[in-house]
Amino acid sequence: MAISRLSLIKFLELAITIVCVILHYKSFSAGGDTEVLMLITGTFCGYFIILIGDSAGHLSSSPGRKLDAFYSLLGAALFIASGAFAIKYSDSFFNSKETKNYAMAKGILAIINGALFLVDSLFTWRGEH
Repeated sequence: MAISRLSLIKFLELAITIVCVILHYKSFSAGGDTEVLMLITGTFCGYFIILIGDSAGHLSSSPGRKLDAFYSLLGAALFIASGAFAIKYSDSFFNSKETKNYAMAKGILAIINGALFLVDSLFTWRGEH
């Protein structure tokens, strides 16, 4: 079985999401903006679960194209917003340089993952496998 571009993108999305969850754990600050923390935590953990189910559906060749495109577009918006907030607040809520670096890396990876979700939604909408 040949690996398609969409399969590679889905694997990268899952891998980056796992790294974002780990970085979020290492840079979590209870003193930060509660709404932003809820958005970031919900996005990373929620999409970790969604991507595992999506990968299982993709491997069994049974994903719904419209639903997959919807989740990909929503994921793009949520990851880009989470990444932007993580970068914006990386200087103001963290004391140590190491924690600031984790938060900055988390933000950059989230924005990259948002771009991957956007590409995923375009490939899915066009019907590529």
